Amino acid sequence: MAGTVIARHKEGLIYLSVNPNVVADNVALAALAANVKIRVCQLAMVASGVTNTVTFKSESAAISPVWTLAANGTLVLDYNEFGWFESSANGNLEVALTGTNAVGILIGYKHSTV
Repeated sequence: MAGTVIARHKEGLIYLSVNPNVVADNVALAALAANVKIRVCQLAMVASGVTNTVTFKSESAAISPVWTLAANGTLVLDYNEFGWFESSANGNLEVALTGTNAVGILIGYKHSTV
């Protein structure tokens, strides 16, 4: 389930919206070209219904902490020009969920070269 790019900012940020709702270990959100990383600079998440945990990964390796979202809980990471976390070189940005309820995710990211 790749996300939908909804906007591109003049500063190089790309905004991606996705609503994964499956218990899955590595749902791809964004894929890359050679010699590029995805640097996540902004993030907002909303869990619907029940508690869910969310972990961002790249090539199956965790690149973020495990975040527990309570029922209808939210998490917001404000803009950080240096990024909160980034994918491995040439790696997809993936998300892992532990519940089957939808989690709305909005990501602001930019590409960085290796």
